Amino acid sequence: MFGLAVNLIANLLGKAWGIVVTLVTVPYYVQLLGREGYGLVTVLNSFAMLQTILDTGLGVELGRRVARSIQNREQNAQELGEFIHTMGILYWLLACGVFTIFAIASPWLAQHLVQREALSLDAISQTFMWMGAWLALQWPIALWNQILINAERQAIQNAIASANALLRASMAIAGLYWIEASPKVFACMYAMSSVAHWMALRFFGRRVLPPLSPLPRFRFDLLKASRNRSIGAFALNSLFLVTSSIDRVLLASLIPLGDLGLYGFAQTIASNLSHVISPVFTAYLPRFHRSVGAELTETRSVYIQAMRTMFTMVVPASCALITFAQPFIFGWTGNGELARDATPIVRILAIGQSFSLTPTLFAAFAYASGFFRPLLISTSIAIIAGIAWFSVSHFTHSLTVVAMGWPLMQLINALLPSTPFLKRFVGQGVSRILIKDLIVLLIPTALICLAINPISFPGRVGALIKAALGLVGAFLGTALGVALQPWGRKWIALVRKRISQRFSSHRT
Repeated sequence: MFGLAVNLIANLLGKAWGIVVTLVTVPYYVQLLGREGYGLVTVLNSFAMLQTILDTGLGVELGRRVARSIQNREQNAQELGEFIHTMGILYWLLACGVFTIFAIASPWLAQHLVQREALSLDAISQTFMWMGAWLALQWPIALWNQILINAERQAIQNAIASANALLRASMAIAGLYWIEASPKVFACMYAMSSVAHWMALRFFGRRVLPPLSPLPRFRFDLLKASRNRSIGAFALNSLFLVTSSIDRVLLASLIPLGDLGLYGFAQTIASNLSHVISPVFTAYLPRFHRSVGAELTETRSVYIQAMRTMFTMVVPASCALITFAQPFIFGWTGNGELARDATPIVRILAIGQSFSLTPTLFAAFAYASGFFRPLLISTSIAIIAGIAWFSVSHFTHSLTVVAMGWPLMQLINALLPSTPFLKRFVGQGVSRILIKDLIVLLIPTALICLAINPISFPGRVGALIKAALGLVGAFLGTALGVALQPWGRKWIALVRKRISQRFSSHRT
């Protein structure tokens, strides 16, 4: 439990550090590169997101094997070593392929993919070539990331990622200042920092694995055996990507551009709840890999513990965002009209984002077991329902009504696959237990948020103070809800015991 808590805290801090680095550095990037140069950076990020989907498909089986090898460090060590060796060769071949494609196609991409204004074709072409180098290096980085995550060394993985984020940003800004303020220098610095990222991950990754064979072989049969799981993961993540972007893609042609901008702004704020959900998923994924296929009681225990952790993180964050959206937006932007117009949309989208915690854990079951069908079907139905809702609701000319399509999609994806997943992996009666837990957490959290809401402070700073006070109050309310439950008191007692043991060992 304490190791799990360390991983969870490391994941949350890693996410927070990435957000801080982005918020600090993006204004410098925009200032130094200009709007056109930063537009190429946006293209780079889009390519990286698409490549991540393919990597997730290939890395699922690797993560499962590494997670299970931790239980017995000697059993099947040779096969694990051969699988890692095989995946390493495959990832490096893919990396070479990506770089070759970008190196050859960069002149064509510069001429046809983007509409240039001031930048020369040669500068854009060189930028795409360096983009290819950066994207290529993400493959070996992803290999060792999977190993550290599923070996439950997520504190090390996050420390390396955080250090690299700072190194990458420092190199990019230094290059733009002292070499040339151009997107090709920016992409070059990103590629060079990735070499250091890969070396650090490989150094620590090799030390957390069980003893491996000194002369591993390339095993095509192991790749063939993991084919179905990789295809299922790729299909599922492709559908998740469609789900996350289908609303804005459709609404771009259905509502006025001003309304689309307001909706996109609200979605950007509400999507920050995913930064609370994804660290919990990452922390528990290795345990799903190890428990699925074992005793039903073990899988049931992991699922209940993961859901309770999700509730503990998501309930206060979502309650605070829903209750204090208006003071937060006004304090952040200083625009009272924008805060007033965006608040009802943020509230609806935040409710929808909260629903996504259930399919997130179902995805963990799917990755661990290869049982993708229920989630693939429910996600497809959710996309169809979303398309129908957005296509019809825009006739109401109410952005609030249009936004209801997002929680509808997430609710469908939470409810439809629940029966097959819970029946197969968890057993009966779990939903009733978790609903009771959720209510006990929600009541004190909501009451404290409602009690703080009438308080007001003048100005933007006062609005930020109110939002911060509301967030602290929400977490205190959830902490009270945790303390009211038997499992919560066990958590608290265990944490106190481990902390006292640590202090005692330090004194000794």
